[in-house]
Amino acid sequence: MYQDKLLTFGTNQVVESSAASTDVVNAVVAGDAYDQLWFVVQMSEAAAASGSATVAISLQTATDEAFSSPVTLFTTPAIAKASLTINSMPVKVRVTKGLLQYVRAYYTVASGPLTKGKFTAFLTPDVMI
Repeated sequence: MYQDKLLTFGTNQVVESSAASTDVVNAVVAGDAYDQLWFVVQMSEAAAASGSATVAISLQTATDEAFSSPVTLFTTPAIAKASLTINSMPVKVRVTKGLLQYVRAYYTVASGPLTKGKFTAFLTPDVMI
């Protein structure tokens, strides 16, 4: 699977409570070389919590880097911490339209906080299915 720095939302991002990705992709700078991209999130450290925490992962886009009016293109159902194991890919979804200039991942933690868990999120033109 190909991973481009210009299409990466965050590498090994620690997520304990609801938060946006550490990086934002500027789709204009990244270019339009790909007809279709995949939104991929991979666990680089398993999630843990003292309770029964869940995480919903979203792909958001906006016309401004501050995301003052974000548009959500995709959201997973709540994913139980037990399913967020190291190297698992809780998200592999094709993005076919709707990207505005700025794009980010957003993590919504419920029944948290998480005490462990690192997420790597990015857009890629190819993915192992």
